[in-house]
Amino acid sequence: MATTTGARTSPEELFLRWRDGGDAAAMAALFDAEAPVLFRTAIVLCSDPLLAEEAVQETFLAAMESPGNWDDARRVGPWLTGILRIKILELRRREGRRPDPRRLPPPPPPDDPVVATAMAEDVERVRAAIRALPEPYRSVALLRWVHGLEPAAIADLREEPPGTVWSILSRAMAKLRRELGGLPVLALLMPESGGLPAVRERVLERARAPRPAPGGRGPAAAGG
Repeated sequence: MATTTGARTSPEELFLRWRDGGDAAAMAALFDAEAPVLFRTAIVLCSDPLLAEEAVQETFLAAMESPGNWDDARRVGPWLTGILRIKILELRRREGRRPDPRRLPPPPPPDDPVVATAMAEDVERVRAAIRALPEPYRSVALLRWVHGLEPAAIADLREEPPGTVWSILSRAMAKLRRELGGLPVLALLMPESGGLPAVRERVLERARAPRPAPGGRGPAAAGG
């Protein structure tokens, strides 16, 4: 079992600190270390940023629900990846769904309630138009204008040349402008549910909650 190397605490030690002592700060550090890698893996597996975000959240919740499923002779990262693969399959089985528009927060309202209502309607039109884009435009547009990833990062995730990503983004914007007429598309785009930072908050809320005695096993976290 790995512990620490120099001043850096290993993922295995962080999970042990949470499992055996309920250390929410250790779970936060584990999330920060592993969630970006899991998100990139999920994008490769499902090509849907919203589903990938949900799968990462479900992975951490499952791991916390049944921490005894982790064999502490193994590394935590591959175990979490195994859970992630199961969660993606489960989410795909539930599919037929489109991203729930109720997950999208309303924009900050101006002083005038009439203006606020009109702006909220325009923002939802833009987001609905992005969700309705055909692939590959939808996934790339979500990563860029909803999750805030830079084009170079998107190219790395998709294993495509940066020029290809820029071309997809340009065509996606052209499609949005044709669909939406004179709406200022970029000006109305706002971060969605907060991406991984919002997932982190939900995971930590669970990590801070009272829980059963440590070491429980269960089918939800049997990944890997």
